[in-house]
Amino acid sequence: MSARSTATSSSKHANGLRSAATTGAGRSLSAAFAGLKAELLKPGKRRALLAGAAFAAGMTLLFASIAVWWGLSNVMDQGWAALIVTVVWAIVCALLYAASKRPTVTRPSSA
Repeated sequence: MSARSTATSSSKHANGLRSAATTGAGRSLSAAFAGLKAELLKPGKRRALLAGAAFAAGMTLLFASIAVWWGLSNVMDQGWAALIVTVVWAIVCALLYAASKRPTVTRPSSA
């Protein structure tokens, strides 16, 4: 065996070990990044789901209000029906605003 073939085989062996170590470290590092990414995205996913639920609730209230408006327009003028629905929503908003300004009462936990 010549010196050149020995040097080539040992450099192939060294490259193989280096690539194996790099691949193992790369896999470990990519797994760590994937875990970190999953942990960081959890709050964002929760916020997105909450925003979607809020949007769906708003659309439900909108279409329910339109249905009440159209239902009332069968027995009165459409303008008055719309005004009644608007006044009901204004009262709901005022009550919610007043409730938000009240101090919250904390109850002692029974342990």
